[in-house]
Amino acid sequence: MQDVSNLDKFITVLNAYQSDIGTEVKFNGTDEEEIASTLREVTISINAYGNNSYDMLCKLTESMRLTAVWQRLRRLGMGYLKCSQIRSLPTAIAGGKEQRAQVDLTFSINPIVKAQVDRGDTVKFNLEKG
Repeated sequence: MQDVSNLDKFITVLNAYQSDIGTEVKFNGTDEEEIASTLREVTISINAYGNNSYDMLCKLTESMRLTAVWQRLRRLGMGYLKCSQIRSLPTAIAGGKEQRAQVDLTFSINPIVKAQVDRGDTVKFNLEKG
């Protein structure tokens, strides 16, 4: 972990939680492949510390609407859904106050898993009379 004690301001990013929305499983007979596609909602918690922490998060949330950001997220297989209200969380530290702010960003992701499923063209049975 990086030492941030000498920085005037910094941001931390934490994976808060994930929840599955739904899964679709398909079989591609031509390629003999099973494909599982899960739509998942991911919430990331962003914490800003130091001067203008609230303003930093305001700029971050506004930038999520920019075309360049949407295009980059799309290349990563993600989509931006929404953000929570930005929370101002000033904290008393060493006789003073440190400005802090927090916001949650929610994204959609769609991981796709493929597995080879070889089919059997013929099956041999041995019948025994018992």
